[in-house]
This record gives sequence, structure tokens and C-alpha cells, in this order.
Amino acid sequence: MKRLALEARVFVRSTYLQYVALFQWANPQGYVAYKVLLPVTQILFFVELGVYATGRQNALYFALGNALQLTANAGIFGVIATVANERQYGTLPILLASPANRLVTFLSRAFVNVIDGIATVVIGLAVVVVIFGLNLQHANLLLLALCVVVISLTTAGLGLMFGSIGLVMRASLGQVGGLLAGELLVGLSWALAGYVLFRLLENWARRGGLQEAY
Repeated sequence: MKRLALEARVFVRSTYLQYVALFQWANPQGYVAYKVLLPVTQILFFVELGVYATGRQNALYFALGNALQLTANAGIFGVIATVANERQYGTLPILLASPANRLVTFLSRAFVNVIDGIATVVIGLAVVVVIFGLNLQHANLLLLALCVVVISLTTAGLGLMFGSIGLVMRASLGQVGGLLAGELLVGLSWALAGYVLFRLLENWARRGGLQEAY
């Protein structure tokens, strides 16, 4: 029992320090703006994209799905950044030298992001309720809450795995040079195709006297 209490204290302290590292530098206005603007813009973008592809009747489907997907921003990308920062700022050797339980310290790295992911989903659902009129009166709120918690936990677990891989896979310019060259080639190809299309449309408009259509 004493051992369990000690591990619990280590977990709580490690989680608190992780919170300080992630959020104490940010002011409340910036955090709120991030938590409001990101859900609104992401949901609106994918809803409009889905509506364009499948019709207005599926707007609520895309809105709800994207609200639940928002947890990936904290659960995956946030945890990856957390683990990667251990190496970037030189705290990883200190962690490895500490006598603390590895499982406890490892899981504590993701706990703050799990809570943050849940908060993000709640805000996303509020956006869906206000903008798209999602009716939760007859919804199984306990099951919905369980889904949000489980999704946040599983995405955080995936983030922990990717973050651990990132500790030993720091690609150099030589390793990613081919990928960057390919990306540049793709971008130039699209730009060239756009320019050719523009000239074709320009010539077509000139021949048809449709310059005013643009």
C-alpha cells in the first residue's frame, strides 16, 4: 500500500510538471482562442467539404464526426511533441537516471493531453450544437462521454508510440532530401498545370469574346 501511494505521488507530480511545461507559458486568452478557433474552423471546413461531395443532408454526420476527431490534435500531436521535447531540451538523461517507476513516468507524459483532448471534444460538440443544431436531448450522454474518454486515451497511446519512435528516428537532410525533392517536384507540376490551364482558358475566352466572364 505504501509503495502504491509513493507511485501515485510520483504520477501526480510528474503530471503537474508536464502541465507546467505545456500550458503555463500560455495566457488564458491564447489558450481559449486556440480551443475555440481550431474546432470551429476545422468542423466548418470538413462539413462544407462533405456537403459539397455528398449533399446537405449529411452535414450533421460530418460535424459530429469531426467534433470527436478533435481529440487527435492533443492525443497524438500533443503527446508526440511532449516526448520529443524530452530529448530536445536535454531532460531525457535526467529522466533515465531517476529511480522513478518507468511506467508511471511514461504514462504521466500523456495524462495532461488526455484531459486537454477531452476538453477539446466538449468544445467541438458545443460548436456542433450551436451551429448545426445537434439535438442531444435523446442521446445516451453516458455512452457519449465514455466514447470521448476512450478515444482520448487511445489517441494518446498512439501518440506515445510515435513519440518513442521519434526519439531514435531523427532524420537528417540527407535522409529526407529525396522526399523534399519529390515534394518540390509535385508542387512545381501543379503550378505548371495551373498555368497551362489558365492560358488555355484565356485563349478560349479571347476567341469567344468572353473576357468579361472573368
